[in-house]
Amino acid sequence: MGALSMDELDRLTPFYINTKYKGMNGRLYATKEDCVFTEHSKIIHQIPFKFIKNISMPRIPKGNEEHGTIELADDKTTYSYAIDDDLTSAEEVYFYLKGKLLGKKQIDSFLKDIVDLKDIECKKMFPPSIIARFLTLPNLLYPGERIQAALQGRYCPSFSKHTYGVLTVTDKRIFFFDYAGMVTRDLERSEFKSLRIINSFNNFSDGHGRKTYSVEFNDSDFIVSVRTSRHIKIEMFYKVLEPNKKLDESF
Repeated sequence: MGALSMDELDRLTPFYINTKYKGMNGRLYATKEDCVFTEHSKIIHQIPFKFIKNISMPRIPKGNEEHGTIELADDKTTYSYAIDDDLTSAEEVYFYLKGKLLGKKQIDSFLKDIVDLKDIECKKMFPPSIIARFLTLPNLLYPGERIQAALQGRYCPSFSKHTYGVLTVTDKRIFFFDYAGMVTRDLERSEFKSLRIINSFNNFSDGHGRKTYSVEFNDSDFIVSVRTSRHIKIEMFYKVLEPNKKLDESF
């Protein structure tokens, strides 16, 4: 990617977070090809993914108590960014970056050994950022358990609390897990009765074309909010659990 203007970074970059780097307050952008740190309207540095050897988040944001850290390392330098943003935004950027470092062999092996694809289009539910989440948590699945569907989203057990993570369907269960691998809600497949997916804001989409959906199990007993620009993911998720029904997103 050539040099982008600040306006183009804001419009075209899927993810960014507010960070501090060597005393400078700025933003860390994750573009399709590199990481860009800016201070105000100036690009401080731009690191192509092909040169990045490792990405880590040694400290995660914990509200105002601890802002967290993201570190990028190439052959010569470790770039340490203090996260001045919320955990959800930090997770989006972190796993997007982790996914960029995955090789084709790792991705193909995951899809072959861990995923049970019910339809070839189901592969679209497993971008590198999702695969990176599962590979980061090797003990998340039961022995022999196979993943059939996955969507990034937000689980809200109450109005005042929400958890960002991945809604997952396997051959054994339906569950939602967070950054640390904690399963915050789950259903055995034998307990699954119904699935309803609602287009929450009547086709409204954000600046990146993402729409918000309410994914509701068993008469709204278990609800996850999902935001995506790729409707095929919603269709395939529904098809995995309700193969003989037609998706109806109306209220």
